[in-house]
Amino acid sequence: MAFFTAAQLRTWANPTMDAKADTVLATCIAAATDWLEEETGRTLATRAVTGLYLNGDDAYSYGSNYEVLVVPVSFRPVVYPTGFTVKEDGTQLTTGVGNDTSKGVILRNANSENRLLLLRSSWSRGTQNVELAFTAGYADGACPARVSLALMEIAWMFYTAPTWLGKSHASGSGHGVTFEKELTPMTQATIESLRQGMEGC
Repeated sequence: MAFFTAAQLRTWANPTMDAKADTVLATCIAAATDWLEEETGRTLATRAVTGLYLNGDDAYSYGSNYEVLVVPVSFRPVVYPTGFTVKEDGTQLTTGVGNDTSKGVILRNANSENRLLLLRSSWSRGTQNVELAFTAGYADGACPARVSLALMEIAWMFYTAPTWLGKSHASGSGHGVTFEKELTPMTQATIESLRQGMEGC
């Protein structure tokens, strides 16, 4: 899944560029997405997640009415409600959002990078007794502009400076720095925010 096309990247970076480069640009877009996922430990392009188990013993109190389990940051954001299932001790629970107390599980921050919370009146205790299946990543049209722009910048750098890939170069002080330092401050800030899990954003 690409968040933008090679043609859109050309328009953003170099409007006069020949479309003959689109095949290579498409490869750079895919490589940029892979690189950003690896660097931040996040899921950006949508993919199915099955058999993800949480430990009921990790639940903690949330207010006076709920206990909470947190979906690991590496699987956020998620696409909700499409295909999101929660099983507790083998029994599938109903899911909802907001304050729908009729549901077995309430999701908070489902479609964002913020902490994805699973609220329930009481979670069964035990190792790997809660099983999740869902689609992780940004749904079509849901990728934040700052993340798309960061990917564009990274993809363009991959295209224009291939000798930097997977390498370090020496700074003026003699210390090695990765090519990430060549990115704009805005993109560096986006990368750092993704690394931190976007908590509180």
